[in-house]
Amino acid sequence: MAVFTPPLPVSEYIPHRGKMSFLDYIIECDSNSCITEMEIKEENIFLFENRLLDPVLFIELIAQTAATLSGYSNPDIRKSGFLVGVTDFSTLRDIDLSPGSKIKTRINREAEFNNFGFFSGEVFMGKKLYARANIRVWEQESETTPADSAAPFPSDPVQKKIFLKDEILNSLLSFKKEKNSINADFSLTEDFTGFNGHFPGNPVLPGVMALKIGQSILEKAIDTPLILKYVSRIKFPKTIENDEKISLRLVYTLEEDIYLVDIRLVSNNELCSSIHCTFEKRG
Repeated sequence: MAVFTPPLPVSEYIPHRGKMSFLDYIIECDSNSCITEMEIKEENIFLFENRLLDPVLFIELIAQTAATLSGYSNPDIRKSGFLVGVTDFSTLRDIDLSPGSKIKTRINREAEFNNFGFFSGEVFMGKKLYARANIRVWEQESETTPADSAAPFPSDPVQKKIFLKDEILNSLLSFKKEKNSINADFSLTEDFTGFNGHFPGNPVLPGVMALKIGQSILEKAIDTPLILKYVSRIKFPKTIENDEKISLRLVYTLEEDIYLVDIRLVSNNELCSSIHCTFEKRG
């Protein structure tokens, strides 16, 4: 491994591009741990309407930092990785992050088994710890390296910003709410923001988008904005590609201002995502 001289551009080590590229620099890295930095930009797709950051993004930051560690540790091995599981994600303080804030993500490789890597991670700014989680990643050999995607990913023409929630709701094919459950069908076209740069030449839906889809559809059903507080478990057994018809089944329980939520996404009778999480009402 080459001598580490910070900061290094993250884009040299991971394939993420376009709107799904969030990390800027590697601050520290060795064979089993890594710290990255991200400045929140105005065009970040995980900003709420009030310009504060959606903590759903923290899961993706931990996953991309794990990918950075893999790329930095094995620069000559072509690999692609997929987030397949999340456990014990918690937001630990009120989210006061907005454009211009610089946050760091620290991950540690806890174990490896066959093609699976197990990581713990946390997101912080200075002494403020915002979130922590454990993730599981599946890696396979790839025909391309991050260097093969070095050219800037095509950007959209300048246009009025469309929030991620609105994109998701515009993809709905059907929607039915019962007492404490929701059934919906949707299909995401290749122009959906989540496919933008994830990954060049092989677009698949980021796992965190399944969580954001569930959140957006629940907000529609209860006509209340929400913020993620806790994830006990997420499994991603199957990837989702563009133009697939996806069926969502969501069941929730309300305890004071806390929503306990179970979400399942299914395509062609195959489970794509299973999510058990908690949201709070967002002020």
